[in-house]
Amino acid sequence: MSGFKRIGFLALLLLGFGGLPALCADRTDIITMQNGDRITGEIRKLERGRLEYKTDDMKTLEIEWLKIDFIQSIHVFDVESVSGRRYQGTLGQGEEKGQMIVTTENARVTLYLRDLVRIDPLRATFFKRIRGYLDAGLGYEKATDQWTWTLGGEANYRTVKWATGLMVSSYFRNQQEVKDTRRNSASYSLERIFENRWLGLGFGQLEQNDELNLALRELLGVAVGRYIVQNNTMLFSWLAGATYTREKSTGETEFTSGAELLLGGRFEAFRFVHPELDFSISLSAFPSLVEKGRIRLNLDTRLRYEILRDFYFTVSLFDKFDGILREGGERNNDFGFTTAISWSFR
Repeated sequence: MSGFKRIGFLALLLLGFGGLPALCADRTDIITMQNGDRITGEIRKLERGRLEYKTDDMKTLEIEWLKIDFIQSIHVFDVESVSGRRYQGTLGQGEEKGQMIVTTENARVTLYLRDLVRIDPLRATFFKRIRGYLDAGLGYEKATDQWTWTLGGEANYRTVKWATGLMVSSYFRNQQEVKDTRRNSASYSLERIFENRWLGLGFGQLEQNDELNLALRELLGVAVGRYIVQNNTMLFSWLAGATYTREKSTGETEFTSGAELLLGGRFEAFRFVHPELDFSISLSAFPSLVEKGRIRLNLDTRLRYEILRDFYFTVSLFDKFDGILREGGERNNDFGFTTAISWSFR
């Protein structure tokens, strides 16, 4: 074996053995439950009132946050409180039950577990930071020979200062002797996360809707917002900004451009106790800055009920209104509800 090959072989061998302690050290975090049980594992995340915890013996656990007395780890985490304050440091056991000490570069901060809403490991890999869901629904009515198909999904990626999201939705209805109906949308957002629950947002969207006589709408926007309420059972936020749009009606060949204001709010409530239950409702208003008297309204609600681990029965209700006048003086409006089986990945 030549000298270079021997050096290369020894380097690979050392890297391989050097990686073993890191692998073994992954699951050295410790939590103490209210019943006195101590569990060693790996803290994956705290979100929406539950701690995702990876163990060697019991695989991945989802633990109700308020049932934990103590938590400690030598690894560095991003910790966020109800007030929006954020700390990066290791986690230590507090002097009293329900307390945790975060040791940052400059200080030791004592926090109550009940006041924490999010914990993310800074060492988390790309794939461990991805959260989302996938919905799929299929329906048939024999009396009208009508088929309906719905497909939707969302994926989110979050770091200490940034969050990105991708959302897609598709609806198709086919009925004999009736024109097919399609509704499709895709959106992307990039969010800058600030202290005290403030955020800045840039986003884009593509939308098509037969019921609104919309062949295609292209939208780009920026906004600022803030979480008014943020705890382990609910979220409530507002958003304000502006958008630039290009849209084309069905049957037309030319796009028209415009600008709109954006005013919106979103409320989410969630229950961790089995069966899990999530509810969300959002309302957005888009007053036109170009067409006098035109305003668009979007209302979306979503209810998820757990049927199996990571699988949910989902009911969605929507209402989309566009104040632009049709021929005959009618205004565009599309509303309805869909049901689907949802799979959540995180």
